Amino acid sequence: MPWKRKNIENIFIVCVITIFMGQIYMSPFSSWFRFSIAGVVLPIALLFFSDIPILITCMVIGFFIPFFRAFVEFLNVSNISYIDAFYKYFPTIGYYVMYGLLFIALDIRNKKNKFSIFILSLWICDSTSNILELSIRNIWWDFPFKVAIFQAILVGFIRAFVVYLFYNFVLYVKNRYDKDKKDKEYKESLIFVSKLKTEVFFLKKSIDDIEHTMEKSYLLYDELKDAELKNYALEISRNIHEIKKDYFRVVTGIESTLETEMEERNFTMTLFDVLKIIEDSTKKFLNSVDKDIYIKFDVKKNIKLINYLPLISLINNLIINSIEAIDKNGVITIEGTTENKNLVITVTDNGPGIEKEDLKLIFQPGFSTKYDLISGKMSTGIGLSHVKNLVDEYYEGELYCDSIQNVFTSFTIKIPVTNLI
Repeated sequence: MPWKRKNIENIFIVCVITIFMGQIYMSPFSSWFRFSIAGVVLPIALLFFSDIPILITCMVIGFFIPFFRAFVEFLNVSNISYIDAFYKYFPTIGYYVMYGLLFIALDIRNKKNKFSIFILSLWICDSTSNILELSIRNIWWDFPFKVAIFQAILVGFIRAFVVYLFYNFVLYVKNRYDKDKKDKEYKESLIFVSKLKTEVFFLKKSIDDIEHTMEKSYLLYDELKDAELKNYALEISRNIHEIKKDYFRVVTGIESTLETEMEERNFTMTLFDVLKIIEDSTKKFLNSVDKDIYIKFDVKKNIKLINYLPLISLINNLIINSIEAIDKNGVITIEGTTENKNLVITVTDNGPGIEKEDLKLIFQPGFSTKYDLISGKMSTGIGLSHVKNLVDEYYEGELYCDSIQNVFTSFTIKIPVTNLI
């Protein structure tokens, strides 16, 4: 095994924990021989830290435990010398050395998924090591050796069973933690990818706009008579063409990345899953703003979706608009259902509302009634126009708004289900 710093650190951690856990013990039949919780902690640690060398770890623990236990007893018992205390715990070395040898010989790390064999192997490992320690003690001390062996075998079985239960419990908790962490990373990644997918849509629109501009520039070149102006118009056409190529390269690269990203994922999600991802993202956003807002997600009719990335982006946009519209406290409700083969998403808030004359203008690029109270700068208003473009052009759906001042504002999206699957 290559000696890496991480391995040394892990050996140190296992040794320290095991040595300290050795101070939690029971003495079922005598005051001089004890069964400690270290016999449970050590095998679990050896299973989880699978890269550390078993025998070296056990030998290090076996070497230091007598010194540590003797020191603790020396401090707590006034009529015992440190040498006598060390002599009392010296046979413990035999237990840990034998434990390490048997743990390797029985290949316990590779038996953890086999219940009966795992329990039996741990039982043999623990009981045999305790019997060796008792045999060493029997050389110097007189005690009921046969009774002690019986109790060592019994305790060995109990500890083996406890190790199995506790190991699987810890494994379950660890797997849940890892799963929750991966789910969180996945949701954050999906939000990011959905935004990227939306930007690709608008980049493609820009490419079309650039194409039309280039055509007009070339027509201008064709109609001009002045040679200098013709050359100037031609140069503009060439520059526009280069810009178009650069945009195309960027879009192609992003789309290629998105395809690779989505190939590694399950393409199908339900409406409930989509709204759950948005809910988690929204709660995270709410934690960053100084507002008391209750947000409710309600899926009245759940359906499977494939083309869901832009949907995540546009719903997110509407929710953030609602959050920004609410002054200090309020309620936002997001409902999802199907009507007449359409997916219907409604985002409603009880903010200040929108004036009647502004309802016809809110989807126009650049229109906004919001401004930053600190900087005095108006919002670009591009959010709602983007949402409108996505719904109309990408999903071939409908988006409309209803609002009563100081009562509510509601945005409703209708998208043909066939455009989402």
